[in-house]
Amino acid sequence: MLSTTSKRILLILHIALNAVWMGGIAAILFLVPTRGDADTGLDRALFLINDLAVMNIGFGVILTGLLFSLFTKWGFFDFPWVILKWLGLIVIFVEITFYLAPAVNGMAALSDLHGPAALQHDEYNLYRGQTIRTATFLLVLQVVLVALSVFKPWGPRKKPFKTNRKLVLALGILFGVLALGGGFAQYMMLESFRSVEIADVNVTKVPDGVYVGEAELGVPYRVEVTVQEGRITRIRSLTPNPNHYAQLAEGIFARIISRQTPNVQAVTGATTSSKGVMRAVRKALVD
Repeated sequence: MLSTTSKRILLILHIALNAVWMGGIAAILFLVPTRGDADTGLDRALFLINDLAVMNIGFGVILTGLLFSLFTKWGFFDFPWVILKWLGLIVIFVEITFYLAPAVNGMAALSDLHGPAALQHDEYNLYRGQTIRTATFLLVLQVVLVALSVFKPWGPRKKPFKTNRKLVLALGILFGVLALGGGFAQYMMLESFRSVEIADVNVTKVPDGVYVGEAELGVPYRVEVTVQEGRITRIRSLTPNPNHYAQLAEGIFARIISRQTPNVQAVTGATTSSKGVMRAVRKALVD
């Protein structure tokens, strides 16, 4: 068990992290519907808020909550409100991963590609609506979880769940190491993908024709590039079953055609996929 001072320090840290977490979601919710036009800068800010304050801080909330369950009387299953809190946290992570993050990234990508005109695209408005609905749900759910922590209703279960504290501690440490290690490994892998340099290609020396290129940055990318009279005239995706981010990265085709080089600025919210597409285009022209 933790000492009184250690519990207070852990509680302060847990509350601070949760405040930042809720603040990030609240910022997304209240910034999105306040403008009439798409704003590239604001959409990028929302993307960064989600990426830094929402996605990453959530792991800190989980970790401090895990320490509370392991080293205080509350445990994992002895109190109904604690069980509900853990279930609520699982729901929050699912919503953030599969609904909020793709929507915010989609808005940032379309705003980056089309500027204020993004608002004229139905897909942008769909992402915008999904962002508002998901952020509203998450904020309400977080308020409910905070209320559970404050009021601690229902008291302990009549038949407390018997747990082996050493086993739970070992599993908790293992989970923490795997989560942190996996998260760090994924971060380093994505950073290595994002830092991939794409060399220019002198398209005027490429014979006319239709070329196919493939590249892999975590997932495969396959494109078809048409060259006529020394210019790229068309790019078409041949990637089988492209994921959400690969579809967003296809917006980079227009940039490549405009600049006549695969070395262009990546799409915000789909940087890794953009690098994969650029690499595939270059291979089509060079190999």
